[in-house]
Amino acid sequence: MEELEKTLDKIAERGKRLTVDAVEFIRTLEPKINIKELLEKVAEQTEDVFLTTNDVVEALEKIKESQPPEELTPSAKTFRPEARSIESKIEVLFDPGKKIAPKIMIKDFISLFRSRYKKEVLILKRRLGLKAFDSIDDALMMRKGEASLTVGLVAKKRASRRGIWIEIEDLESKIPFFVSTRNPQTYEKAKLVPMDSVIAVRVRKVGEDFNISEEIYLPEVESHEPSRSEEEVYAVLTSDLHIGSKFFLRELFHRFVLWLKGSYGNEELKDIASRVKYIVVAGDLVDGVGIYPNQEMEQEEFKVRKQYQSAIKLFEQIPDHVNIIILPGNHDATRRALPQPPILREYAEELWEMERCVMTGNPVNLRLHNVNVYVFHGRSLDDCMAMMPRTQKNNVSEAMKILLRVRHIAPTYGLHTRISPQETDDLIIPTVPDIMHAGHLHINDQTRYKNTFIVNSGAWQDQTNYQKEKGIVPTPGIVPVVNLATLRCKLIKFV
Repeated sequence: MEELEKTLDKIAERGKRLTVDAVEFIRTLEPKINIKELLEKVAEQTEDVFLTTNDVVEALEKIKESQPPEELTPSAKTFRPEARSIESKIEVLFDPGKKIAPKIMIKDFISLFRSRYKKEVLILKRRLGLKAFDSIDDALMMRKGEASLTVGLVAKKRASRRGIWIEIEDLESKIPFFVSTRNPQTYEKAKLVPMDSVIAVRVRKVGEDFNISEEIYLPEVESHEPSRSEEEVYAVLTSDLHIGSKFFLRELFHRFVLWLKGSYGNEELKDIASRVKYIVVAGDLVDGVGIYPNQEMEQEEFKVRKQYQSAIKLFEQIPDHVNIIILPGNHDATRRALPQPPILREYAEELWEMERCVMTGNPVNLRLHNVNVYVFHGRSLDDCMAMMPRTQKNNVSEAMKILLRVRHIAPTYGLHTRISPQETDDLIIPTVPDIMHAGHLHINDQTRYKNTFIVNSGAWQDQTNYQKEKGIVPTPGIVPVVNLATLRCKLIKFV
C-alpha cells in the first residue's frame, strides 16, 4: 500500500492523475506485480493527464509481452483455459436478416400478415392436436347457444369495466366477441394478447350479434425437456456496449476481459472463465449516431466507423479460443426495420474477417453445443411493456415471456418497432428455444417459462440523461454466464 501511495505521488509530480477506478483496480493486483514498474509504464505510454483502467490494462499487456507470464502474476501460472481444447459447435438454424428482399412492394404488407396467420395457425393446430379449426364464416352461422372453435388475428381490442371486447379476423371474415371478468382465467389471457397476434378462441353465441369467449388459446411453447451440452462449456450472454458513448463503462469491460484471461476474480470465477466457449452479443455494439434527441451531447466519438474501430480493439483482447456471435441492435450500422441484416461489413470489416466471429442478423436462432438459443435485440420490448399489464421497467422477463407465449418478437405493427413488409413473416419464433436472450432495455433480468430460460442481459453503459428522463435505471456490468451442460446461470458482477 505504501509503495502505491509513494508512486502515485511521484506520478502526480509529473502532472498526471489516476482515476479512482484505476487505483482500485491496481489495488486488486497487489502484491502480484511491481507497482512502480507498472505505473511508470502507464505514465510513459500516454500524454493524457487522467490515466484510466484502460491505460493500466494496456501497460500490463506490454509488460506481459516483455517477460514470461509467471513473472507478472502467479494466477497466470495456474490458469488453464479448458475451453481451448474443446471444439466449437455453432449451428445457425435460422437467420432471416440474411435473406432480405431487395425491393419492398405494397403487396408485401398483405403477404406479411397472411404468412403470419398461416404459420401461427399451424402452431396452434399442433398444440391443440387439431386437423382444422372452424372458419370465422362458420362461426358467424352459429345459432343461439352453439359454440365454435375458430382462429384469427387480433384486429381490435377495447377494454371496458366488465371485460374486454376483441375482434379477430381470418383470411375471409371477422368476428367480435366479449371476454367477461366473470371468466377470470380467460380474461387474464385476453389482457395479455397483443394487437395483431394470432389466437384461437372458443366462442359461444348468446344473442343476436353477441358472442362471448369461453376460452382463449395462445400459440405458446409447450413444456419441454431442454437440450444440453455433453461437455461442460459456458456461454456469456451480453449486449448493449454502446461504444462511443461517454457513458460506456470501459473499465468494467476491461475487468470482464481480464476475467476471461484468468486474471480477475476468485478461484470459482476463474474456473468458469476457463470453460467459456461462446460470447453472444445481442446488439448495440456501438452507440451509433442520430438515434435519440441530443445524443451527440453524450458521446465521446461521433463517427460510426471509429466507434467500430474501438470495439474491434476491445474484442481483439478476448482470448482467441472464445467464439463471438454478434447481431445488430437499433444503434448499429444496418437498417433498423426488423428483421435486421448483420452489421454492415464496411463499418466492421475486421470483425467479419475474424475467424472466430460470427456476424448474424436480428433475430437469429442458433444451436450452441446442442442447446437451442433464440436471440433478438429487443427493440419491441418497449412496445410490449407500454401496452401490456403487469410489465414494469424492472420486470423485463415478464415482457419477454409474453412474446414467447404468442411466439412472435414484434407482433404489433405501427408502434415504435419498425417492421419490414415481406412475403413471409420471419419474426415468428420458429422452434421451442432452450434459451431466449435479448438486450435493449439495459436491465438484467431472468426467469424460466416451461423449461425455457429467459434472460435479458443488461448493458455496459451507465445511465444516460435520456434514460433518466424516461425513468430507466440500468444495471450495467452484470453478466449472465450459462453452463450449457446444466442450463444453470451464474451472474458475474464486474461493478
